[in-house]
Amino acid sequence: MEQVCDPAWQQVPRTMQWPGAQADKLPVLAAFLVSRGPWDFIGTGWFGAGSIGLPAWDPLWDAYDVGEPTGLCAQTAPGVFSRSWTRGTSALNCNTWAAELNFA
Repeated sequence: MEQVCDPAWQQVPRTMQWPGAQADKLPVLAAFLVSRGPWDFIGTGWFGAGSIGLPAWDPLWDAYDVGEPTGLCAQTAPGVFSRSWTRGTSALNCNTWAAELNFA
């Protein structure tokens, strides 16, 4: 997270694989929101070139209306990263793999 929170990474397009394990979904979503650049994408389907069929839509993708970022990623404590959005905040504790999503 320290590397992708560097402001230079905001100019690097990235893809993030959506996890299959339910326990990883909130932390991965938090990591995406904390570090997301203007050209980043999170989802499924690029592995196997579509040969495995269309993945199901995950309801978590619609659960939060985050708005627009109001700043960049910040490390608030060792291994803890957060970012403010117009409708709330996202945070990820990399030490415990715990996510905190607070959106109105």
